[in-house]
Amino acid sequence: RSDARRSAGRSGRTAGRLGYRSPALVSGLTVWQPLFLILSFSALVEPLAALGIAALLYFLAAEKPGRAALVAGLLPVVRLELAVLLPLVAVWLVGRRAFRGLPVLAAPLLAWAITGAIAHGDLLWLPHAVQGGRPLTTTGPLHYFQNLISVTGPTVLLGLLLGFAVLVTPGEGPRPKWAAAVWLSLFATLTALTWDEL
Repeated sequence: RSDARRSAGRSGRTAGRLGYRSPALVSGLTVWQPLFLILSFSALVEPLAALGIAALLYFLAAEKPGRAALVAGLLPVVRLELAVLLPLVAVWLVGRRAFRGLPVLAAPLLAWAITGAIAHGDLLWLPHAVQGGRPLTTTGPLHYFQNLISVTGPTVLLGLLLGFAVLVTPGEGPRPKWAAAVWLSLFATLTALTWDEL
């Protein structure tokens, strides 16, 4: 529950940094997503992952490269599929000439891989462990998109779709392109990891 509150708070502050007129609404909409609310009362890692993603987006919006690198580097340790965000954050760091953040970004995953290699006696134990099986299955590439309304709820889904519409139309106002890139990357990765025919 603590992670859920923090994640909602970070989401609201990120919206404020991006110039939204009603950032408090973002906090409320974060908490009231059906699966987010349900998982907030569990011991699963999803709430911690959501907190990490919210913190990452906050530090990106606040232009704090060192903290963004640290949070992004820790995300794969929480949920391995979040490693897909590391190249995105690396590009962001390079674009801001924050090269000192690159080792910080790579360190947690590298430390995990090296520790596991020593413990298991297999230099490639992490890739081997990842290839060990796929507990989730889907009906195809549109599975998660078709079920998105169940995950987010109708209000958040509407906001998500309106947000993407804002990104592709000209005009003034905030353009959370990095947030969109994070969302699309995770969505594509989850689909790829759970689609049996791939």
